[in-house]
Amino acid sequence: MFSVIEKNIEIVKYLLDLNADVNIHDKKGFTALHFAVFAKELEIIKLLVEAGAKIDAIDDQGNTPLWRAMMTTGGDSEISKYLISKEADLDKKNKHGVSPRDLF
Repeated sequence: MFSVIEKNIEIVKYLLDLNADVNIHDKKGFTALHFAVFAKELEIIKLLVEAGAKIDAIDDQGNTPLWRAMMTTGGDSEISKYLISKEADLDKKNKHGVSPRDLF
């Protein structure tokens, strides 16, 4: 996950080549995909999704990567559009009853 936060695509590719678990999460439930969204790194997001990252993984607040993208970049961003194109759930509500669709 550190390589994602640091936006180091070469290390991300290297770890994926070693079959790193793309769905492992930290104590707050954040996966590498969540961190790639925070970092606004579309290329890394695509690599993670292609490697099998769960598009609707939830953190400890029930937020998906799409929810986080909507909060940080908005619905018109390339990141949000990409996640939606990969069938991210627009209606998945978090622990507060708010879905990505509600953030449009």
